[in-house]
Amino acid sequence: MDNDVEVTSTGKIEIKRLLAASRETVWRFLVEDDLRGRWLCNGDVEPKEGGLIQFRFDTNKLGATLPTAAPGEAFKAQFDGTVTTFSPPELLAFTWPETERGESTTVTIKLIELGEQTLLHLVHEKLFDKENLVGASAGWHAHLEQLECHLSRKLSPNFWKRHQELDAAYRKKLSETN
Repeated sequence: MDNDVEVTSTGKIEIKRLLAASRETVWRFLVEDDLRGRWLCNGDVEPKEGGLIQFRFDTNKLGATLPTAAPGEAFKAQFDGTVTTFSPPELLAFTWPETERGESTTVTIKLIELGEQTLLHLVHEKLFDKENLVGASAGWHAHLEQLECHLSRKLSPNFWKRHQELDAAYRKKLSETN
């Protein structure tokens, strides 16, 4: 797989993407509801440490070939997290309430300006079981492909089909390493 997510330690994944846009543009795609909804999910981001970040997922809205899933297959969910770092246009960190242990995971996204491009470095931590590692790896990989396509003005792949391919690939990859 190109642009693999790297499982760097127990419960932690890292992914880097070189994006064809300025750091300010990428920042807007992280925090503005309408732009974030094009590649990840809708929801408001309260622009301060301790602020609310909303996640309103509907994968049927993603990808150039719609709908992205058969009826009943799309991922639809709503939940909230807390902004832990808000430093435009460089660093955004937030909690992601996902584990069965009742603990929030944490996501940190750093944007590094490289001329007319931006290196996005995402770290997702506290993913302590295989299902969360697989889901987060496939999910971030597929969502960041959507972002890359939007920023480079290319057609994005069918989201749900791509997510299912990546889920199988990461499940196999993580089984081989454990």
